[in-house]
Amino acid sequence: MNSKIAAGIVLYNPELPRLEQNLKHISPQVDHLYLADNGSENLSAVQSFLSSFKKVSLIPLGENKGIAAALNACMEMAEKDGFEWVITLDQDSVCEENLVSAYLSQIEQKNVGIFTPVILYEKKGESLSLPEFKEPFTEVERCITSAGMTSVKAWKEIGGFDERLFIDYVDYDFCIRLKKRGYRILRVNSVCLHQQLGRADEVDFLENLGKLLRIKRLQKKIYVYNHSPMRTYYYARNSAYYIRKYAEDLSDLSQEKHEVKHWLMMKVLFEKQKCAKICAIVRGRRDSKKL
Repeated sequence: MNSKIAAGIVLYNPELPRLEQNLKHISPQVDHLYLADNGSENLSAVQSFLSSFKKVSLIPLGENKGIAAALNACMEMAEKDGFEWVITLDQDSVCEENLVSAYLSQIEQKNVGIFTPVILYEKKGESLSLPEFKEPFTEVERCITSAGMTSVKAWKEIGGFDERLFIDYVDYDFCIRLKKRGYRILRVNSVCLHQQLGRADEVDFLENLGKLLRIKRLQKKIYVYNHSPMRTYYYARNSAYYIRKYAEDLSDLSQEKHEVKHWLMMKVLFEKQKCAKICAIVRGRRDSKKL
């Protein structure tokens, strides 16, 4: 089967050296690149940088309209130009050179909405290897958008990405709507995406807890991400909305709630700007009811 494949990349103040790596890895594998820019301050530098690449279309959105709007812009252009599949990428994602060929090896599978790779989350200084799997693919409940290959037909059928979400849970919401329409999400086990957690700060969880409890000699390392209060707001809002909306569709509702509570607790206990983030969480949980 000869499928037309494009790539869609969301930009927001990208670091050009990392973006260059991204484009050099994905460009030879696809027929066209669509880059949707969410109001980057370095847009002129991005435009100049892209002049050295072929088969690239820059879509300037003029302001930060969020990940969902940028993804929809890429998908709309791809649909207009006759593409059947779009590889969606973060601006700092560097995919494997066999990403598309691995997906194409399973392209005859029926009712697939998204092909996704094995995701390897690496902490500072780590370099993980792709594990061995018995099966060539695994059907999964959901996936992140980065390095996924999404069916343009399926995207259009379910109404695209939900732009009200802006950021966080955009991918999970999209996946669950795909599943409810009868589409499958297949993880292709022969290819991976290395997701760097390099922005994470290492903290001593038990030492910090010990300070709170006035107990000494407690040690266990954890990683926190120090997202902004605004990002915390969107996570709190969208996670509450997602759980409420899809309570009957989630395979493990209690685990979903536990993970959200854990994430929010870590931000309040160990990240910077605690007061601002507590306020953001309260506002987010309240505003989730308006969605």
